[in-house]
Parts: sequence; structure tokens; C-alpha cells
Amino acid sequence: MTELTAYLEEYGAAALDRQWRLAERVGEAGWSFSLHQGRLTFTNGDVFTVQVLGTVSELSGTWRWAWANKASGIPAALLHAALELQAWGEARALTGWMRPQSDTNEFDPDAVALIASGVWGALGYYRAPYAGGALYLLLERGPELPTPELPAAHVVEVFTQLISLFDLNHRYALEGYARRMGWPMEQNGTALELQVGNQWLTGTFDSTGRLEGFQYADSRVVGGQLGSCG
Repeated sequence: MTELTAYLEEYGAAALDRQWRLAERVGEAGWSFSLHQGRLTFTNGDVFTVQVLGTVSELSGTWRWAWANKASGIPAALLHAALELQAWGEARALTGWMRPQSDTNEFDPDAVALIASGVWGALGYYRAPYAGGALYLLLERGPELPTPELPAAHVVEVFTQLISLFDLNHRYALEGYARRMGWPMEQNGTALELQVGNQWLTGTFDSTGRLEGFQYADSRVVGGQLGSCG
């Protein structure tokens, strides 16, 4: 995962933010996928056009990129994203991005999907399970994702999950979150202040970049305690 860490720090939180909102949108709805049409359809009526990113085999414990999966007969129209991401990885000499297949113990499919979703600008990704594995789809177009009612609290929840899943520099990851979401951001000593909606969210960090806690306020003056993460 080391070669992907910097990219998870840059893209991971914003991509995970969209995953949360996607989950709120589709909930526990069932799904079906048409490879011919390139459509992912949920039983709540939502329909997304998709690109195929890759597949995971539970039997072999491997990830395989869609661009390398010749046997599945994936239509060329559904491989644009995978091929663009292959070129993106090659330009950065990312080993796992260039080889057709990787061990999932070394190349986490969900980390890859988060980065790919962020780099490619997808609405999100969907892990579509099947017997013996799963298909990873990037959502290209579809219904608008919901806006959180409490944006600052939402940011804290999303970010806390990200840093619990992956070994990252917390400060760099929060900076990446702000950049990718387009939030105003200011450094203030060991603190990082973000404007999220109509609130200011302040994260404080130790000397190693580890998150010590969050506070929020309706102005630049830090207000009530929102929560802390160790």
C-alpha cells in the first residue's frame, strides 16, 4: 500500500464522502447490472451508467484490472475509465496500476477504487458481488447524491472512518479532503481550519500529523466540541 498512500491522502476522503452519500441514496436496495447497456439499476428506481474498473477473485485472492480481463468480453465503451487510469498509473510508475493482476493482500481493491473514483471524477464506485468474487464499477452518471443535513458532523464521521481503515498521515488526508471538495482551508499552527458549508471545522494535530480532535463553529472563532478521534 505504500506506493498508494499519498494518493489515498489526496483523494480518499472526498471519494469516501461520495460513498457515504451514495449509500444514503440507495440504502439496502437490490441491484442488477447490464454489461451490454453499461447500466447499474437499483430496485428503488435509481439507474447509473457505469465503467468497469476491475474484478476480485475470492478463490485466488487477486485483483484484476478490467483492461486486462479479455475473457469477460467487456465492451470497449465500458473500458474508457480503466484505460485512462492505467495511463495515469503508468505516468506515476505505480506498479500495481500497471500490472494486470495483483494479490489483494498487497493491493487493496477498495483503496484502489477510492483513488480511481477520485482521480476519474466518478460519482462513486459500487462493489457488485457474485459467486466467488466481485465486480467493481465506477458510477459515471446518475441521480444526484444527497447533501448532508449536518455537513460538519458528516465530515468528521467520514474522515474518522477513513483514518480507521488506512494508515495515513491524518493532516495530509484532511488537506486532500478540503482540496478535492473545494473548501476554503487555512493553516493555523498545528490546526487546520476548513469552511464546510456555513461552519468552520478545525482539526488539531500532533507533531507527527496525527489527528487529536475536531471542533466546529459558525464563524472563525472556534466553538463547541464536535468530537475527538485518537
